[in-house]
Amino acid sequence: MADLTDPWEDASEPDAGDAQALRAELARVRAEAEAERQRLERELKLAKIALPAQRDPNAVTQKIAVQQEVQALRSTLREKDRVVEELTRQCRALEDQLEDHFQELDALRMQVQQRELELAAARRGPAAPPAMAATPALEREEQMPPPPAAAAAPTSAHRPAVMPPPVRRPSSGKRGPGLVAGLLLGLLLAAAGVAGLWWGGYLPALPALPAASAPPAAPAPPGADALAGTGDAGPPGSESPAADGAAASAPPRPPVRGVLRDADGPEMIALNPATFRMGNPAGTTGSDARPAHDVTLPAFMISSREITFRDYDRFVRATGARRPNDFGFGRGDQPVVDVTWDEAVAYTRWLSRHTGRGYRLPTEAEWEYAARAGTRSMYWWGFDAPAGRAVCFDCGSRYDRISPAPAGFSGPNPFGVYDTAGNVYEWVADCYRPGYRDAPADGSAVNELGCERRVARGGSFKTPTDTIRVYARRPFEPDTRVDMIGFRVARDAG
Repeated sequence: MADLTDPWEDASEPDAGDAQALRAELARVRAEAEAERQRLERELKLAKIALPAQRDPNAVTQKIAVQQEVQALRSTLREKDRVVEELTRQCRALEDQLEDHFQELDALRMQVQQRELELAAARRGPAAPPAMAATPALEREEQMPPPPAAAAAPTSAHRPAVMPPPVRRPSSGKRGPGLVAGLLLGLLLAAAGVAGLWWGGYLPALPALPAASAPPAAPAPPGADALAGTGDAGPPGSESPAADGAAASAPPRPPVRGVLRDADGPEMIALNPATFRMGNPAGTTGSDARPAHDVTLPAFMISSREITFRDYDRFVRATGARRPNDFGFGRGDQPVVDVTWDEAVAYTRWLSRHTGRGYRLPTEAEWEYAARAGTRSMYWWGFDAPAGRAVCFDCGSRYDRISPAPAGFSGPNPFGVYDTAGNVYEWVADCYRPGYRDAPADGSAVNELGCERRVARGGSFKTPTDTIRVYARRPFEPDTRVDMIGFRVARDAG
């Protein structure tokens, strides 16, 4: 039996004390610099008061000495500022290393849990089906067809353990009950492996397949009516006993409810109610995306793509609003940039009046749920580097560091949402609050009177890969207007 000890128990982890020591040294240097500055100011103030009343050479000498001391202190302060900046840089680098290491440990822990599930299933061992007991075992095995190729060779890139071949009996030349047990054991191991990979976030969530006996549904008309009949069927207590039995045996409801478009508004992805784990589960204690916490969301809709210049210019023509600068990137299908948080909100209000629906900016929890698309990893595709699947400073795309890509370039994720990693930052509705302590558990936005900073999500074509992780967040002042911040819209499902 394989050794199930955790591989990280003997591994040398980064010493978090180094970061604390650097922070303490940084605080001490800052305190010394502040004390020197205050002492100097006091001496200068006293010198300015005393010098006009004193005209003797001693006063002049004292003034010159004070000036020399001021110059020396200024030089010292500049040097200490340089040291403080270097210590700050080292602290940030160490925190990044610790966070990356914790992410690697988390991924390794998921692999070990998957292996434990496989071995536990192997130890239990499935019993032979009783329906086959009436036929002699050897004749039964001779009549059995070979196992299907799909069960023996899964197509996933992360394959579970390969099923061992059945053992033949050397004495009689016929296959015994080992074939049945081996086949069932292999299928169980394959299912457990795939389930472990999905639970660990290595595989994206798949949409539920329709039942084999159900007839194909008639195509729905375009527009809002395309979602009719896909929600909950009436209030509780109105169903018949037959309906109750059908509901009890029905498969779980898929996360994606459908796709629609209101008038000439953006394409929207309708998502069913869900509960998910928000934040960074394996970061350092001081991480801005911790503590990780469960959030329960009601049904809502989010635009499949970022709002483009074509969408926003329609709003500009209708209202006379300020026309944003495209910085030479082009307009049309390029994601709109050079818009403040208030201008993004003004667009949602105009769109609500234009379509008769209540559009708004997505909350931070809604944005992360749509970006994760049912996964628990750093990116919706897993833990691997982007390798051309996103647009950022070092993602490997032809747009890196140059410009945003046209909306829809990087995607879609399993929910059908595009460009959630990189391209341009996206304004969300929340007021920025460091960390998630006391964060809402119902997916609502954080709102504070006189909010000084708003949250933007997703990273941009100018930022490194750590800024495009699904849990990464960054604060901006609401009036920020730059070439790397845009937005997408959301609305309630009703």
